[in-house]
Amino acid sequence: MRNHLSIAILSCLLCSSCILFKPASSVTTTETRPSKSKSKSSSSGSYSEVLQIAESLKGVPYKYGGTTKRGFDCSGFTSYVYKRNAIEIPRTSRAQEDYMDRVSIKQLQAGDFVFFRPNKVGKVFHVALVVNNDRTGLTVIHATSSRGVVKENISQSSYWTKKYWTGGRLPKSAF
Repeated sequence: MRNHLSIAILSCLLCSSCILFKPASSVTTTETRPSKSKSKSSSSGSYSEVLQIAESLKGVPYKYGGTTKRGFDCSGFTSYVYKRNAIEIPRTSRAQEDYMDRVSIKQLQAGDFVFFRPNKVGKVFHVALVVNNDRTGLTVIHATSSRGVVKENISQSSYWTKKYWTGGRLPKSAF
């Protein structure tokens, strides 16, 4: 009985985050650095096209480990959006953070990434795509565990502003 309760509690904790945990047997050492194309193909487009794809997915439900239109977790959403634009990025939010060039919050632009930590010493647990960054605040689109894919101004959210960690931009070599 006690083991079942422990397993249930652990399952709830894992499902409340958007981090994808893989069994050790399926982890590869190349996951943090996927192959990148040296030039954009004719089928890939601009950041505005990336955001159009992202916005077309508003309302898709959250699904732990989800990487399709049937449901996304946060990093499954960001990797799906960029893959649809012929750009491969790592699958997990932590690997995406490691892959990106760092950008201050003031310099974030449409199509950039925002990473969140539960606190100053915690690990990255969430990623969102920047839609707009102006005097009204930082607007992102992301897959949330409670509302699915949504667009919101996180500058007006006491939850997200406390957890903001860093910004990221695709390295030039990704194009």
